[in-house]
Amino acid sequence: MKKALHYPHYLKAAATVFVLACFFLKPLWAQNSEVLILVNGPWSYVEDPDKPTRVVLIVPYSDHHGPAIIYSGPDAAHYGGKTSFLPGTYNLEINNVKCGDHPSSSAQAYAVPVDVAAVITKVIKDPNYMPNIPRYTISLPKPCYYTSEYARWSKVGKQLTGTQSTKYTVSMALHYQVSPQVTSAIFSGKAADGSITYNNTEIAFKKDNSGKAGISVVMAAPMSGSSRECDSHSREAFENTKLLFNLDLYAQYPKLRSDGSQSSVYSNNPNCTSKAQLGMEMTRMDIAPKLLVQIEQLEAYINQTLDYQDNDPLQTLNSVNDGIKQIWPDKVPDVVKRELEVATNLVAELQNTKTTRGKRASKQKETRDVLEETEQQVVIFSAGSGDCNQSQFDINGAVSLQKIQ
Repeated sequence: MKKALHYPHYLKAAATVFVLACFFLKPLWAQNSEVLILVNGPWSYVEDPDKPTRVVLIVPYSDHHGPAIIYSGPDAAHYGGKTSFLPGTYNLEINNVKCGDHPSSSAQAYAVPVDVAAVITKVIKDPNYMPNIPRYTISLPKPCYYTSEYARWSKVGKQLTGTQSTKYTVSMALHYQVSPQVTSAIFSGKAADGSITYNNTEIAFKKDNSGKAGISVVMAAPMSGSSRECDSHSREAFENTKLLFNLDLYAQYPKLRSDGSQSSVYSNNPNCTSKAQLGMEMTRMDIAPKLLVQIEQLEAYINQTLDYQDNDPLQTLNSVNDGIKQIWPDKVPDVVKRELEVATNLVAELQNTKTTRGKRASKQKETRDVLEETEQQVVIFSAGSGDCNQSQFDINGAVSLQKIQ
């Protein structure tokens, strides 16, 4: 008969504590929530020259790209909770980022060296540097890791002869691990022309159908109008990026099919690699980005979420009407007419009654998107929501050499 083994009481207690610790202890990444910043369009990534724990997104505004838009949800195809903004310098703050165990980065942005003092710092801080190329710069915390969401084919190099066609990232997901209490990011900054300032504007991390929570940062191209032989819209974005960063590079894109998708064939036409002979009709709609900002200002005033101090809502309303007439000089779409009438009446009501925030609170839900269709029409007219096939740029290893926090 075997003897029963007896352990001292303190060993029993220690064993119990150990089991409980193993049962309840979770790694840091499991305790946190993951949120995404989806960056879609011809953006470049560079380490913030002033804050090495941050990365700066940079993109030039061009004739067929823009305005840039930030909205809730990690899905570049569905605009929601839109914040349109003008070229300028901005911050997107995400609190309580705590990177635990996580996958490695997997991105295929085109890597290129750029002088920080001579170029990068000036692109971000100096409005007199390349003033003919307006740009958006957004500083945000370095993510825990990057993944490529979408990639497109192109040839990029110092010479195109012998350069292989490669699939490069055109849409990147920046992954952050945050505490569950973090439900939004904070957007702030100022337009380069000084016309609009964002002070701590909250943008919610909204879930998509798959359950991923995030925010999208999009610089779109028109759905149509690009040269099928040369993909001129993508070429235009590349040329502006090349000029902005003083890059000694060439690029070529495959021919486009009738539906706008890429084929596997590159044209032999020399015009497809020469900016001077792109043959594009330059139709910059400078009015559209500012008009979208003014529409959002008006909606915010109607919902009593924006206090007009230096801005007159009636003046903004008049500017919106003038902008609409410039975009549609012959016939304003009926849906736009209807929404403008509603907005005009609501502004008049607020001006006449001086209604307080509390009294208007019950009406916020019904009037929040009073100019939603008008915004959509202006976006489609000015830039649309098409994809740009230009590779995103990884400058000085901001993505590929990223230091994990």
